[in-house]
Amino acid sequence: ELLSLILHKSKISTLNLDYYPSYGLQKALQNLAEPGSPVNYNIGNTAAGFIAQNLAGSGLKNLTITNAFLEDKVLSSLSQALESSQIQSLNFAGTVLPAEGMKDLAEVLPRSNIRHLILTGSSIRDEHIQYLAAHLADSKIETFEIGYNDISTIGATLLANIIPNTRIKKLGLDGNSMSEQGKSIIVRALAHHEVNYLNLDETRFESTLGTNLAALISSSVCKLQVLSLIRAVFEPEAKKKIFEALRQSVLIELNVMDCELSSEDAGILAEVLPVCKLKILNVSQNYDFKDEDIQRIAKAMGDG
Repeated sequence: ELLSLILHKSKISTLNLDYYPSYGLQKALQNLAEPGSPVNYNIGNTAAGFIAQNLAGSGLKNLTITNAFLEDKVLSSLSQALESSQIQSLNFAGTVLPAEGMKDLAEVLPRSNIRHLILTGSSIRDEHIQYLAAHLADSKIETFEIGYNDISTIGATLLANIIPNTRIKKLGLDGNSMSEQGKSIIVRALAHHEVNYLNLDETRFESTLGTNLAALISSSVCKLQVLSLIRAVFEPEAKKKIFEALRQSVLIELNVMDCELSSEDAGILAEVLPVCKLKILNVSQNYDFKDEDIQRIAKAMGDG
């Protein structure tokens, strides 16, 4: 009754369903499910299936279904319903998505209004990427987040080949599930693309990826404006290359929160900041910084 009210009789444009639900919601959805099915399975498929049947004609523009498991037929049904819906943002973070269902979702993307697709931690593999790569260029997708998934260099190469032909502006590659080589392949492909926001949180930067990211942000044709590196782990030389590359970059925001930065790193930043375009720099939770390190960075930001 609540979902029916939201979909048909309210002016609500955003619906978030996180499947660590209250006991009451668990019981309500259980009553709709087939007897004997596991609780988490019920919740994900029952609610998503109901939404698929009732999405047409609703005013929903933002749909979030997180931390669930969707079977093929439910994801396929939901995908078909998206074609005639107003949904612009689709968030499946933490929801396990089967490959066959992903094939149907990918095929619908060019005919849908979806501009923001969040697949963080959705058990995405190369097979999923193969389906997505076939249709991303014809879609309206501007935000594409695929961090914390099991994508090999094969899948990374597929993405690197297609992303320059898409409308993607915000790209999420956070987490260490994808190898350094895979991320390097994609980062190199961004040099001549319109991506202006790149999320590489919790990434390990060894020599190759550090060199490629430094080359990207110092490129004269790079459009990247926001770079997030929260809890990233750096080899010293990779970190130095990235910070030095800020001199030539058009970045206006850099987040290096909780990256175990040292006083030496503070010194490099203090030299670079007055001559770069950064307006926002987050260096919080770098506990090796001393008070004088923060003061040097603050003064350098003020001089820039």
